[in-house]
Amino acid sequence: MLFMYYKMKYLCGVLRIAFYIGYFFIYIDVFDYNNDIERYKKSYNIKAAKNIKKYILKKFIDEVKNNNYKLYIKEYKLRPANVEVFFRKESIFVEVCGDSLKKLTKNEFTSILYHEFKHVLIGTFKVRILDLMNFIFMVVAEYLIIYLTRKKINNKDSPKNCLKIYLFINVTLGVFFNFLRNYIICLEEIECDRYSLLHVDKSYLISALTTLNNLANNFVKHSYLYNIMYQDHPSLDRRINYINSM
Repeated sequence: MLFMYYKMKYLCGVLRIAFYIGYFFIYIDVFDYNNDIERYKKSYNIKAAKNIKKYILKKFIDEVKNNNYKLYIKEYKLRPANVEVFFRKESIFVEVCGDSLKKLTKNEFTSILYHEFKHVLIGTFKVRILDLMNFIFMVVAEYLIIYLTRKKINNKDSPKNCLKIYLFINVTLGVFFNFLRNYIICLEEIECDRYSLLHVDKSYLISALTTLNNLANNFVKHSYLYNIMYQDHPSLDRRINYINSM
């Protein structure tokens, strides 16, 4: 298998990039999201959604309408406490999980929704383009190393060295690009917090984030480097510091 990979290495590189583009920009965007939305709407209860909307400040619902979006909201009591949002074209789908509604006040709940709504306004294209560029750069770097070392490596050892180079790229450039991606997403999270503060007082957002963090039993504190390496959200204490400084 390694021998065949070596013989067709450049074709394999092109096919890997084509597969990545097809999967993340066509399959997920067209088929996967459509399936999620279809499942969401099949179990959607309009009466239950109206009851949940009572927990939301009217100005948020008006803002969604003013931006030409339709708001769908649904509660999942068996999931861990959180507020999740995804969107498709002109529709926004909110999933209220666990005891979030019981634990959050109307202002706190709305502050989280404003934060998530900013994610909708920003969109996912920037992150997906970043992921694509990272992937392409890693593949190009991998094959560039193979090309530059082709005369120094015996043909007999070439397949094994292709595998070694692949692993080397993933534990060096792969780690770096993961760090870069998480850092950019963390900046986006701060931008969404800033948007929320334009509509509600910062005390509500801080209280909401603290409550959701406690409900998730996320009490372990990590260093800033660990946080950026393994998480795409700022830690709670750093996030509160950012909010207080706004």
